[in-house]
Amino acid sequence: MVRLARFFYILPILMETEVHSSFSKERYYRTPHSSILSIRPYFEDFHRLKTSGKGEYPLHQHQNYEFILVEKGPYRCSLNDEEIQVPEKRMIVIKPGDWHQDHFREGQQHFVIHFRLTSTLDVEAVNYSLFANNVSSEMQLSQAELSKEIRFVIDELAREADEKLPYSANVQDSFLEVMFWRLLRGLPDSSLSTRFRQLNKDQSFIERFNRIIKDNLSQNLKMKDLAEMLQVSRRTLSTKCTLLTGAPPAQAYMQVKIDIAVSMLRHTDMAIKEVSFELGFRNQYHFSRVFKRHTGHSPSETRNGNSLSAKS
Repeated sequence: MVRLARFFYILPILMETEVHSSFSKERYYRTPHSSILSIRPYFEDFHRLKTSGKGEYPLHQHQNYEFILVEKGPYRCSLNDEEIQVPEKRMIVIKPGDWHQDHFREGQQHFVIHFRLTSTLDVEAVNYSLFANNVSSEMQLSQAELSKEIRFVIDELAREADEKLPYSANVQDSFLEVMFWRLLRGLPDSSLSTRFRQLNKDQSFIERFNRIIKDNLSQNLKMKDLAEMLQVSRRTLSTKCTLLTGAPPAQAYMQVKIDIAVSMLRHTDMAIKEVSFELGFRNQYHFSRVFKRHTGHSPSETRNGNSLSAKS
């Protein structure tokens, strides 16, 4: 192994490569996440609509959510008394309570996907509205594209409906969830409800938390210092850490350091004593005790690859 520059330890570490004599392994980590939201989209149905002439779909009020993804357009409609035009390869979200009327023109093609937002208890998630109150219809247009990846999801939704294999409904829900979060990125942030906007803020908090630890790697920060650097109270730090990481601040702080230590041991030739110094431990013996308490293995075992089976 060779010594790597300090920039190797920039957090979050999303992928690392292990190289051995007979194989190599690339490990992709879960992206640092915001709070685990007890809500998800549930698939109901979808259809592909092709128009052969000019016409109007009757005015109707929606009971649940609807994605309209424009394959050939533009797509035109009246939405809550506003005239809307959606460009080709773009999409719009119709929300519960919306009054909607399609204006058909010859040659239009678009996909319509109906879904509802539910909690993990399968109860209608009325408290988790996607959009802010009184959002304008224009703000329900997403800039996300009808990409090859989204088309793949649509094709898989259809295939599961056709084949009716075991767990098809669960697979459909999972595919829809991929589409939902991708398309959500294309909506104006100001159009989203407070709960959904909070997701980005939560992720930003985790990123800043990790960044402060990385920038002060050789120091043993106190939680009051960490709270000051994050510009929050100690109570807010405790609440957010517990909610977003599942651990109190001191434990989350130490886990980040241990994760960095694992990467140092596996991917550099730094001595254990040097790793201990880099991470701000009193000495290598204290570091070894803390490391083994968190990982179940000693630093030497991790360096020699004996702990690989625990995460393979």
